[in-house]
Amino acid sequence: MRRFFVEQQLKDGGVTLAGGEHHHLCNVLRTRVGDDIILVCGDTFDYHYKVTAITKNNSTLSFIKKEKNKRNPDVNITAYMGAIKPDALAQAVTALNEIGVSDLYIFKSDFSQKTANIEKLNSIAKQSCKQCERSIPLRVHGIIDFTDIPNDAKIVIGPEGGFSENEKSRIKQMGADIYLGKRILRSETAIVAACVLAMTEAEKWSL
Repeated sequence: MRRFFVEQQLKDGGVTLAGGEHHHLCNVLRTRVGDDIILVCGDTFDYHYKVTAITKNNSTLSFIKKEKNKRNPDVNITAYMGAIKPDALAQAVTALNEIGVSDLYIFKSDFSQKTANIEKLNSIAKQSCKQCERSIPLRVHGIIDFTDIPNDAKIVIGPEGGFSENEKSRIKQMGADIYLGKRILRSETAIVAACVLAMTEAEKWSL
């Protein structure tokens, strides 16, 4: 069933869909009056609606039911990633949201990019929920300094340029390195690989 992410808090009642999601509903997906859709708003539920009217500027939806979302992650994984180029960051956020990571902190370090559009990255995570069907999107935080990463951080991935010698010393104090194979990975690939390993281990112990 087609899914849409809205910023407003949803309750048991009708909804008027406007803006980008209305455009996506009627012009991209060609949804018609009488079709059933699902709205999510960042809480733990999927909200089912029927499309009752479509105009140029908005769509009117009538409430059917709400159900507990079954795609949200069972474990909370937080990762830290050095700021890299915007397109690569967007790719990483999409993948991390799809695999079920809960929080991502973007940091600046000696060899990283110095800025990142956190608002846009959060928007990308929300839109990615349509694909992976989770209702609580990945939360992107930042941009923080490398020195603000807590000492108990479990997943820290550097930028394309890697870490400086001083940063490497601090990384070693955080714990053992994770082996991701003998090939050299891009930052946006390495963070997904590391998070998959961490989630697999966490889920094993949570069973």
